[in-house]
Amino acid sequence: RHGQAPRIVDWLIAHRKIEPIVGLFLEPYLPGQPDNHEGPPMRSFLTQEASAWLASRYAVTARAEQWAVLAISYGAKDAVDAALAPAQTYGKLGLIIPGRRLTPDDLERYAQQPGRRLQVAILAGLYDQANLATAWNVRRTLAGAGHAVDYIEVPEGHNPSTWRNHLRDVLVSLFGIPDTQ
Repeated sequence: RHGQAPRIVDWLIAHRKIEPIVGLFLEPYLPGQPDNHEGPPMRSFLTQEASAWLASRYAVTARAEQWAVLAISYGAKDAVDAALAPAQTYGKLGLIIPGRRLTPDDLERYAQQPGRRLQVAILAGLYDQANLATAWNVRRTLAGAGHAVDYIEVPEGHNPSTWRNHLRDVLVSLFGIPDTQ
């Protein structure tokens, strides 16, 4: 409720940069805190509970190719896991300055899953020395597995202004309306 994401989504829709979407924004959590939900509990939440809750309250499509899961930093691993889960809830994946919690072994395991082709947008910060290699690995691995990957690298670091300044680019990559001019 306090972030800029809802305003960015509203602006993009109002200016016909993206098709109308419904967004569910989850509160961030901190690594190592006892109330974290990651791994199988997060996958279950994202692929079953959250999607069922949205469908029960809004007129949303049931077509997975129109559903996206986006994550920032630490949450990238859970987003990739949910996007490639057997439930096939999502057809789009957005990763914003993905954190190194998403390991090369994780990526190889996810890339081995047959039959899934996602539309992926990755935003990386050129000056994010701790995580830039992760973004490169995600790009290489997912593109190599046949996913459609749009890689956006900006001359910024790993901070809230990077995702706030470039969330627009990720959303347009995933939901953009082609220019008619």
